Amino acid sequence: MPSAQVIKLEPSRQVRRRLIQVQAQAVSRLREDVRGAIQAGQRPVIATTQRKGGSGKTTCTRSMAEFASLEDHLGIRVLTIDTDPQCSLSKLYLSVEAELDSGARPPLHPDFDPQTDTDWNGRSSSADMFYDDGGVLPYPVTRLRNPGHLHILPGDSVKLVDVEEHDSTYLAEKVKNRIREWVNQPDVREAYDLLIIDTAPSDHPLTQAALRAATHLLIPVTLEQQGIDGLHEMLSMWRKENSRRTENEELKIIALQPNLVSAGALHKGFETTLRSNKAFASFLSPIVLKRRQAIAERDVRGLRPGSIYQLAPSDETRQMMTDFGIFTVAKAFGLDPAKYVRKDVFDGR
Repeated sequence: MPSAQVIKLEPSRQVRRRLIQVQAQAVSRLREDVRGAIQAGQRPVIATTQRKGGSGKTTCTRSMAEFASLEDHLGIRVLTIDTDPQCSLSKLYLSVEAELDSGARPPLHPDFDPQTDTDWNGRSSSADMFYDDGGVLPYPVTRLRNPGHLHILPGDSVKLVDVEEHDSTYLAEKVKNRIREWVNQPDVREAYDLLIIDTAPSDHPLTQAALRAATHLLIPVTLEQQGIDGLHEMLSMWRKENSRRTENEELKIIALQPNLVSAGALHKGFETTLRSNKAFASFLSPIVLKRRQAIAERDVRGLRPGSIYQLAPSDETRQMMTDFGIFTVAKAFGLDPAKYVRKDVFDGR
């Protein structure tokens, strides 16, 4: 007797339309509640960190930033800060000047006037926070159409490496505290509602500085042995940072975020292991970010649309990343994501 054939039924047009409507309503409610939190004085600072390279930190950073800034989503004022010497986020958002030997450096700032700015070379980067003579001026994002109020403080490869390689007795505490000091300046707090720091895959001083500056932590994790092995070290860094803070300023974990997940028994097995591990289970995000071509395509400069949130509302990848944006931003503003993320997303975990 032939085996029964399993037929995968696609959602009907009516069901898809209903999903789009439910998500749009959730985004609208979150938008209103986030604006209320901002009026109450909240200014979250999220650090996206993971010691393992290739975990998708930059993708998570830009996804949160674009979800929060785009006018048809939350429409709030967002600043991204690139502290990774590879400058991946900077290359996505600006026309950086890339050099084979020395990496990347920011372009001339649009506000630079060589006739009047005689004491400035016209470039600004995250590394300039650590130099007494450095001006620190974020750039509007230019490689994304209609980005809303989305700015970036780009990286400068040479300067960031220089900061990390200084003698530890000279710069250790200055480096660790400097980003925190900068993001808490009154003019920065006045200019932005949400700040997101993209970090290098390391536990070096710049990453420690990002943790010290942050109010919240997002840790992307790939469902592979190396990615999982690094989680104990990441949680150790988190606990160490919290040991120096008061209870009222505790660094909160938004989630251990499963990322780049493929179909198949291997990744499913690792996810099951994580969700049954008491050390990790309470931190794991209910949103699983699957490996999708549409996400990788957004990294191709010049490809339109530039943001995953500018794809059609019916696009499955956009819907997945909208769930991610809702979950992470709601938690950053102290809101219960279960009020906004579809119930079936939580019930499925």
